[in-house]
Amino acid sequence: MEKGLTVYDGTSHKGVLRHLYIRYGQATGQVMVCLVLNGRKLPHHEELIARLKQVCPLTTFVLNVNTQRTNVSLGEECQPLLVDGVIYDEICSRRIAISPLSFYQVNRASAENLYRLAGEMGQIQPHEVVVD
Repeated sequence: MEKGLTVYDGTSHKGVLRHLYIRYGQATGQVMVCLVLNGRKLPHHEELIARLKQVCPLTTFVLNVNTQRTNVSLGEECQPLLVDGVIYDEICSRRIAISPLSFYQVNRASAENLYRLAGEMGQIQPHEVVVD
């Protein structure tokens, strides 16, 4: 690959680039790119960030370190390389901070419907707070 980075092979535990994922805040338009590495550093990350900014409205860029011999996608350590590693979205009129390790429903509209239905079934009053 360009810049000499190799794709991770789970069988041999060799290679650097394990996963790439993108999170999008539908209500805010914010974009997070998270690159999961079998290592702690990404050479030339400034150039990669600059190139990404040319093709998308990049809000934050995060490295996630996963050096474990496992098929779990994410490691526990995150290194924000652009801004603070968080984007925001809104769900049910609430502003939500989303980090690379946050659980967040992929289908925002379905999540809102599910929360609304749970509130109705639970007879939640406007002054009460429900936590997922």
